[in-house]
Amino acid sequence: MKNENIIVELSGASSATRGKTVKSLEKTGLPLTPIFEGKKSRGNEPEQAKWNLFTTKENQNNWDAAHEVVSKAGKDVITYAEPDKLYINPFDIAKKRAGTKGKHHGDYLSEWPQPKSNEFAWYLDKSNLKKIRHADPGKSGTKIRIAHFDTGYDGDNHESKPLYLKPELGYNFIEGGLPTDKNNTSIKNQPGHGTATMAILAGNKIDLSPDFNDYMGGAPFAEVIPFRISDSVILLKAVEFAQALEMAMQLKCDVVTMSMGGLASKLWAEKVNQAYDAGMVVVSAAGNNFGGGLPTHHVIYPSRFNRVITACGVMYNNTPYYNKKYGHKVMMGNWGPDSVMHTAVAAYTPNVPWATMKVRGDGFGKGGGGTSSATPQVAATAALFLEKFNTYKFAKPWMRAEAARMAILESAKFVEANKKYFGCGILDAEAALNYGVAKTLSKADVDDVRLPFIQLIFKKRGKNEIDRNEMFETEILHLIELDENINMWAVKKNAIDKMKYDVLSKKETSELRDLILASKLASDAIKLRFKSL
Repeated sequence: MKNENIIVELSGASSATRGKTVKSLEKTGLPLTPIFEGKKSRGNEPEQAKWNLFTTKENQNNWDAAHEVVSKAGKDVITYAEPDKLYINPFDIAKKRAGTKGKHHGDYLSEWPQPKSNEFAWYLDKSNLKKIRHADPGKSGTKIRIAHFDTGYDGDNHESKPLYLKPELGYNFIEGGLPTDKNNTSIKNQPGHGTATMAILAGNKIDLSPDFNDYMGGAPFAEVIPFRISDSVILLKAVEFAQALEMAMQLKCDVVTMSMGGLASKLWAEKVNQAYDAGMVVVSAAGNNFGGGLPTHHVIYPSRFNRVITACGVMYNNTPYYNKKYGHKVMMGNWGPDSVMHTAVAAYTPNVPWATMKVRGDGFGKGGGGTSSATPQVAATAALFLEKFNTYKFAKPWMRAEAARMAILESAKFVEANKKYFGCGILDAEAALNYGVAKTLSKADVDDVRLPFIQLIFKKRGKNEIDRNEMFETEILHLIELDENINMWAVKKNAIDKMKYDVLSKKETSELRDLILASKLASDAIKLRFKSL
């Protein structure tokens, strides 16, 4: 394992106090680099020095490195630490068992229901987005602003480029500079992914007469600010999403759309909470799996957070984007556990138009899929809602975000038989806008990465022991997704919901203990703690 970064949270109530702590730790051999400093964060002063990066030693388990830096800093100096980078790609787990299948966005995906050949942007009609799209609201400043987190975009090269794209306001968190897609075609990367999702979100007018001559995006008149945060839809690092969310807040974006995801992160939870408090609607993909469960069919982060709208998949014939009979080489959409589906809605995928420079003369493939295609439809609906109620006087900023969230979730077409896949139901943009602003708006529960059951079994820390429970809980959430044996056990036992609500039995606790002790991915620190049970 190469040297990687550890995300470190410092104690201290003020920026000045934390700044002094950073300087003090550097003198003791623990150099830290603030995460939210300079251009990437636009200088959010209250956050300076709270969240930092520390570089690990080579060939060290990242979670053990996190515990080591907490111990070295001394009692209550560092309150929490977590790896910045995953030590294994979750989809590598699936590929080992499922084999590989080439990327395919050309013709329709034959396993799934297909639209008629002349139905280009059929998702606009199915979701009622086309029916309720507004006329261009006019000059800049009156438009809703959408932050688009993805792999970047293809510059000015594709005809679907949004009418009001603002790349000069965005940022490339990988290489620096403008957020253009680097078209890196090496393994594990998804070049062109951002261009395709952006087209569904706010794509320009496409002339395919006589079948289609219209804007292909759900919210074509919104301002779109692109942020390049990864080469891949699997976020192997945590910092870039947090920095992009901070920048989106600084730029006063109204909506964030992200057809990507990763694992649990306290840093992510804090930033999602801040975005919600600022009145920003965050929409994120539920994630994808192969064969019904590889690497997991559970919703990924940050989509799993309570204050984020989860975008699941519904197909052309209004059935779930999930069918285990197709085997491990077919991708399908994620869902569950049950505790997260109250903030989920299903939008249309697969076999949607997929903007590409390499397929067909018109620059589009037919086989766009994954919950990546569903996410921008939900985000577009949020943007249209906020545009309609742009002059509404909300008492507090968070109410603006909650009004849009409630309208989308409450107005969705509920399907009892498929609620475990669809959550609140199937997206209906017209119904969402007609729902209006709810008379009563209750603030959504604060997001975190806690598992109360783990706190219970480990109990309180000793008098001179630093509280590591929150770190252990986050690592367990990682292991559930990364360790094949723990994942299969957790899905079968519905363990995440049980640990969240303190109902894991003694037998199940013993099973979890044995699985963690046997795991090659688990840290020595968490194994030592479980041995003491």
